[in-house]
Amino acid sequence: MSAAFPMIFRNLKKTPLIMNCIFMNCHTVGSTIFVDNEPLTITNCTFINNHAEYHGGAIWCGSAVNCTFINNTASLMGGAIMLTLVDAEVINSTFENNKAIADGGAIGFIGGNVKIEGCIFTNNTAKLHGGVFVSTLGAEIYESTFTNNSGGERGGVMCVYGGKVMIENSNFANNTASESG
Repeated sequence: MSAAFPMIFRNLKKTPLIMNCIFMNCHTVGSTIFVDNEPLTITNCTFINNHAEYHGGAIWCGSAVNCTFINNTASLMGGAIMLTLVDAEVINSTFENNKAIADGGAIGFIGGNVKIEGCIFTNNTAKLHGGVFVSTLGAEIYESTFTNNSGGERGGVMCVYGGKVMIENSNFANNTASESG
């Protein structure tokens, strides 16, 4: 599938829910699923080999629960998920081999808070900052595993600007960055 945004949600009166779907081989200008700064919950979905020319190879704004993200890419930020100006949760999800050319190999976010719980991040890369994610506000991370992720310059796992991060009961192994973190 090739399109600007295959699925767009704007000015909604209720929070949309996307469940039990598979999104494969979508090539988009924006993202496979785009939500204009409104809450969205995606549950039990799989995203494989999707690409966005800008941000969020699979999702641009939205919470993910029990989802799998494999081989998704973005030319700028958020190889799998991009969050802007929203708070979101990423729960019991797996991120493997996702890539951002700029920042946030798996997740990139600006201007919101994110809670990550029970997730597995493996082999996610960003050319510049944060193999897993880049933040401007902050993140809470619980019971998650980060293995073999890389940030080309800074933050093998994460690069946080101007925010705070709380991490509890999580494991980190073989994550790398060429300059720091």
